[in-house]
Amino acid sequence: MLFGVFFSLVFIRRGSIWFVSAFHAAWNFISTCILSDSLTGGTLFTVETKSMNHLINGGSYGNEGSILITGIFVVGILILFIMPRKQGEF
Repeated sequence: MLFGVFFSLVFIRRGSIWFVSAFHAAWNFISTCILSDSLTGGTLFTVETKSMNHLINGGSYGNEGSILITGIFVVGILILFIMPRKQGEF
């Protein structure tokens, strides 16, 4: 949900879907091929986490379920709300 809110705000700010699409593609590539996220499928590398704290590493859901990623998106949403708007932007 936070991913959707964040990129909706980015789309409104930039006025183009291309940045959002490129970032989503990069996110999927990094998550799947580099971080070996178990949710999305195949990998190039296997990263094994030793931490049993599912709040930190996202547990079986993967890195997208971690508190770190949640915090990054919350901060990003707050920054997009605080940034001054350009004229004509709603």
